[in-house]
Amino acid sequence: MDKLLYTKRETAKLLSISEDTLDQLRRSGKLNGYRIEAGNPRVYFRPEELKLFADGLEVAVC
Repeated sequence: MDKLLYTKRETAKLLSISEDTLDQLRRSGKLNGYRIEAGNPRVYFRPEELKLFADGLEVAVC
């Protein structure tokens, strides 16, 4: 079974960005995160959200 949620660290690694950049993307509304308050509150990201975000990126040809 594939993962249903990714942590901030996992998401940043998948996107090859820093956790600070990930936080900026979340605060700006460009990438949706989900806070789970049980126990130790953390923000998680759904694979579908990562796919939508990646599909919406503009790619520059070098």
